[in-house]
Amino acid sequence: MRYLGDRFGNGIYKSLLQSRCVGRPCIEAITGEYFYDTVGDFLATLYLSGKDITSDERYRFTSIDLEQFAAVRVTSLTVGEAMAAGTVKRTAGDFFLFTNDATPVSTFTLSADAKAGVRTLVVRTQ
Repeated sequence: MRYLGDRFGNGIYKSLLQSRCVGRPCIEAITGEYFYDTVGDFLATLYLSGKDITSDERYRFTSIDLEQFAAVRVTSLTVGEAMAAGTVKRTAGDFFLFTNDATPVSTFTLSADAKAGVRTLVVRTQ
């Protein structure tokens, strides 16, 4: 809820409370965005907010400082060192920080069950 207020303004709370809609369709109707795009932006914000990696306002909390919390667990890997594999629960996220010291090109391959709605956000920091 904090993310919705920080992203769309505090008026969104009144809109949500006074609406007759519920669930994902309600969030979509009030924000004008596809629900899972908003969830993806929220997950990205959990990592990006406060790090001065991007100036995009979608990825910034204004009401809280996430550095005060252990908001996300980040797995650090060196490219070419190991494969990252795991299971992501629905509307959850995994965070990986890849370091590439020697290879000029990196290749990332993601795979999922045909029924899974996997979304990926890759942020290049350098």
